[in-house]
Amino acid sequence: MKKVILLVLIAMFAFTSSASAAYTVVSQDTRYGLVGHSKYAYSVTLSGEPNTQVTVTLMYKGPWGQLDPITGSSVTVTLNAGGYATVNSPDLYCCSASNANPYDNPVVVQAQFQGSYGSVFLFSLQPKY
Repeated sequence: MKKVILLVLIAMFAFTSSASAAYTVVSQDTRYGLVGHSKYAYSVTLSGEPNTQVTVTLMYKGPWGQLDPITGSSVTVTLNAGGYATVNSPDLYCCSASNANPYDNPVVVQAQFQGSYGSVFLFSLQPKY
């Protein structure tokens, strides 16, 4: 019986430890203020472990800090040998500001690094026409 339990524990550990580690970073808030405008693109520069994949997603940030992904905003890139990459998103229909409070709804970029560290800097959101 002890051998069966030991085998089960070893099998469980093998499955849980084989999953690749990921490191997630969220940028500072960016607020948009073009009332009635809804077409945007984002640009962000990343750094981390060389030659690792990073998935970047633009997200709405709620009043209590909750994050909600914007459909179609995810881009996956591989950092170069120096550990850097710049991501330019496709045009996105999102982020429409209201007349009452045009800066009420911030957005952030969330980057999920397949390595054990990483950072997000130079994040900007540009209106597209």
